[in-house]
Amino acid sequence: MMSRNPAPPRQPSPIGYAIIATARALGRWRLELATLTATILIIGNAYTGISPIAQTATLALAAGITAFLITIAVLDRALLAPITAPPRRRLRHARIRRHWQNAAQHAGCTSRVARIEPSPVGEALTIKVTDKTTVKDLDTQAGRIATRLAGHPLATQPKIREVNVNTIRQDPSRARVLLVRRDPFDDPRPVPWPNEHATQLRFDDPIPFAVDIEGRPIPVDLSNGHLLIGGATGAGKSIAFRPLLASAALDPHAQLWLLDGKEIEFTAWAPAATQYSDANLTAAKKLLAALDDEMTGRYQQIKSGAMTAHDFPRIVLAVDEIAIYLNTASTTKQDGSNIKAIAEHMRRIISLGRAARITIIAATQQPDADTIPTQIRNIFTDRFALRCSTSQMSDMILGPWAGKDQGGYDASKIVGQGDDPNLPGGQPGVGYLLTGGRRPRRVRGVFVTNQGVEAIVSRVVGLRLDAGLDGVEASVWGSDA
Repeated sequence: MMSRNPAPPRQPSPIGYAIIATARALGRWRLELATLTATILIIGNAYTGISPIAQTATLALAAGITAFLITIAVLDRALLAPITAPPRRRLRHARIRRHWQNAAQHAGCTSRVARIEPSPVGEALTIKVTDKTTVKDLDTQAGRIATRLAGHPLATQPKIREVNVNTIRQDPSRARVLLVRRDPFDDPRPVPWPNEHATQLRFDDPIPFAVDIEGRPIPVDLSNGHLLIGGATGAGKSIAFRPLLASAALDPHAQLWLLDGKEIEFTAWAPAATQYSDANLTAAKKLLAALDDEMTGRYQQIKSGAMTAHDFPRIVLAVDEIAIYLNTASTTKQDGSNIKAIAEHMRRIISLGRAARITIIAATQQPDADTIPTQIRNIFTDRFALRCSTSQMSDMILGPWAGKDQGGYDASKIVGQGDDPNLPGGQPGVGYLLTGGRRPRRVRGVFVTNQGVEAIVSRVVGLRLDAGLDGVEASVWGSDA
């Protein structure tokens, strides 16, 4: 059985480092050194009869050249790099073009490489599709192309791990293709949330939520949608909530309503919330009934023309572990009645809430139909699948149109803690984000520290007191309320 805490690899001694560095440097000059050695042997064989003075001069010259080459090699070609880099880059790009052409044809796609640029993860190619091939065909065959490229006998190191195909909207006949050689998400260091020190935000603005494999920020826009976050225990669901809760709390014209199913993560946010309930089913039912009534009242005023939707404050309902409120396996008659009412309120709010400026953000580690009714799960417009225990769980979170059977998106393959001895901490915060009607993207969520949460809540309380708004302290729903 593999140890969950493997011993750290032994580090070479200083002498070992020197030997390794010298060997690597000499290895890059192996062709030149081999040519020089062959030249010396030829000269030695051809001129064995020359005078001792000439032999000495020849050997001295060869020794001088060899010493010069070794010195340059040890210095890692620092003197020649500016001169040799352009031709080496052209040769490398020509090799990539040939390999791509071969791999694409093997996958049944005809295309050509129009441009090659460096990327933090490998290379970024601009691909022009030809004949009857489409960009969608390239995307569908990305796995086969990646396998062919990685197995090419002349493939440069490190080998290609993944091929990402992205449509260029301005030109449907072109695609931006990433040849991924290095996975930046192997670095366990968290990505800080850029708005952690903000004093005021608007929830309706795009929220910095994650970064992609090239380090580019990926925002989410929840002004007209709902978000479902799913993943196994310890995958980072509660952490994924933080930038969204902070954005709602720092909006002085938004209300934060909380259903704290695990009664852990949301307790720190309670002072910044307008409404709060723990895992008690009776309390949760009352909170959702109040929100349903609020939504109904807003619809009536909008229909009468008395107010428009934008006249109402944004309401953000966050539900930590939604399965606790919808699990039909409860044994008591009272719990069964409460769960039925909760499910109906949630269905109505998720279905109709967007037009009334109500946004739902929910997290779960049990997305199956027995726990969360399919009609509720399928209404969520945006999804974030963190590491999952099974591929079926990943499919249920991402939805039938974006599961692994459709595009190879499988959150169960994300490295978890102890899964890989080379990554003992796994890939925390990494998941597939489906938002804005686009296909899923592998991203790493941003991180708000515990100290950051405390500071944000403190600023929120002061902000709302200064604005004279309600909700400085949450209305707590209890079972006897």
